[in-house]
Amino acid sequence: MKVRPIKKTGMREKVQEAILNAIKKGGLKPGDPLPGELELAARFQVSRGVVREAMSHLRLIGLVDSRKSRGAVLGQPDLFGALRLALDPAFLPPRTARELFELRLVVEMGMVELLFLRKNKIDFDKLDKFVEYWEVAKNEDERIQADINFHTVLYQATENKTLAAFQQLLRTFFHQILILEWNSDRKVGSICHRQFIDILKKGSCEELRSAMYEHLSIYFQRLTTNDVS
Repeated sequence: MKVRPIKKTGMREKVQEAILNAIKKGGLKPGDPLPGELELAARFQVSRGVVREAMSHLRLIGLVDSRKSRGAVLGQPDLFGALRLALDPAFLPPRTARELFELRLVVEMGMVELLFLRKNKIDFDKLDKFVEYWEVAKNEDERIQADINFHTVLYQATENKTLAAFQQLLRTFFHQILILEWNSDRKVGSICHRQFIDILKKGSCEELRSAMYEHLSIYFQRLTTNDVS
């Protein structure tokens, strides 16, 4: 891996960028060894501490991995790794919370096509089970969990691992939104889970899209009133 010295401004960011550029130019693959901190510090003409900080950032997102007896190697990036700790409702400013909420709506509306195309992959028994759990739930927490689990089955049915990871990443956030919903005086969308299952089994893609929109209508209404956080 060939690297060149860099200017001593914005140290950590520039070292990180230089490492990434060298990896790309060198055509390295996951598992290939990376130079040690001392070697990188000498080549970049910066301190070892700056290199260590840059490598730590890359390690956080999975681009750098540490192996016993091998040192640092190129890893496989974890798309959501760096976000897991930050995406806690307690740490999110209102604007970010609102934008994540909107993103969830866009994703669930957009995945209708995949659900329709891959409906034979859907575990309808699980969907029915979570609807039953919802109907006999003794408190709000049980209903919220059943609701989240219902949508989890839908995400998994798309066979898109990134979509499923996205939903898992934001589960805590969605849980907080649903708590707000159950504690409000508003009514949920007119399409319940059982109706949605029936449309998913027997309806057209357009009917499914309309059903999803109707099911999420309470949240779209909240967007018009800024009442989502």
